[in-house]
Amino acid sequence: MPLPGARRRAYDGPDMRARIVVPALILVLGAAGLLAFGRNFRKEPAVDEAGVQRLLADPARPWFKNHKVVPEPLVMHTPYVVPEAMGAFSEPPIKTPVMPAELAYHLVMGKKTVPQGHPFHGRPAVLVDMRLKSRHLVEHIPNTLHSVWKDIPTALKSGPLKDVPKDAIVIIYGDMYPHFEASHHFRAAGYDAVYCLEGGLQVWKDRGYPIESRASLAEFARQVETEKGAPGPPPMPQVDPENIGPAALKTVMEGGIRPLIIFVGDEATFNSGHIPGAVRVSEKEVVKHFENEDREQLIAVYCGCCEGISKGLSGMAVNHLRKMGFKRLLHLEGHLKAWRELGYPLVVVEGEKSGKK
Repeated sequence: MPLPGARRRAYDGPDMRARIVVPALILVLGAAGLLAFGRNFRKEPAVDEAGVQRLLADPARPWFKNHKVVPEPLVMHTPYVVPEAMGAFSEPPIKTPVMPAELAYHLVMGKKTVPQGHPFHGRPAVLVDMRLKSRHLVEHIPNTLHSVWKDIPTALKSGPLKDVPKDAIVIIYGDMYPHFEASHHFRAAGYDAVYCLEGGLQVWKDRGYPIESRASLAEFARQVETEKGAPGPPPMPQVDPENIGPAALKTVMEGGIRPLIIFVGDEATFNSGHIPGAVRVSEKEVVKHFENEDREQLIAVYCGCCEGISKGLSGMAVNHLRKMGFKRLLHLEGHLKAWRELGYPLVVVEGEKSGKK
């Protein structure tokens, strides 16, 4: 099953597909908001142009302060983390200014109007995705340049970033915010206007701005295998299950991958409508039910008691499974409610406990 907007490519067979994709799937589902909500890539977003012009004219903004965070912090912590996390920090690097998402859209693909005499006037704006290429293949902002954060110096000299003019307004993004090194590489190369996109790709999508994907599932799988073989530090331990949206889960299932789908909750809710193939396990029965199960299997967990914010019963079930050593745990965003609202198929058990058909 190709990713949205992609050409179909043949696999060597379903066994090969599962062997390649299942181990890799965990790496990107947290980033796959594209799949999670079935976004329309061509939808024209609503942009408050008057608000954009107010942003441009605000004297307190970094573009009127030589594109710097003022006052500049005296101390900066730069913890070393694995490459997969380099675009997933919840806060922007403290020495790099933030570019509001609506202004970034305006400068890159909107009306692009900037008043005469403004620090941005006459300067091109360039978006740079510094995440792993596998994440970029899944989804990215249109017209984005790409270079993994650690390869930026080489990319600026002889790679995909070599033609970026020195007067460009460089806007870097990750799933959220990048590590300081990503922006530092541009500054070291002589770029003065280097910004982080507000909230990264996640905020861009939340605002309804366009995203695209041009990769097939096969191409993505091959890229993940390449990245797995690259030298680097050992992965960080999983501290929370990866989220997966309902559309992403449906795509995975239709693509031939068969995660074990677990509904955690009461029998009446399960009988009133559950995801095809799901089995019901109460939160209190999780440990006993999975005691002898394979710890390497892919498991998707959901419940029907909330909308995925508190994670409810499913969150407690995932904690049990994680403590038992299960490594490939997915948490369905929005739970049963989101699946139902998208019109996806449900299995209804007639008569509930009565056994009627």
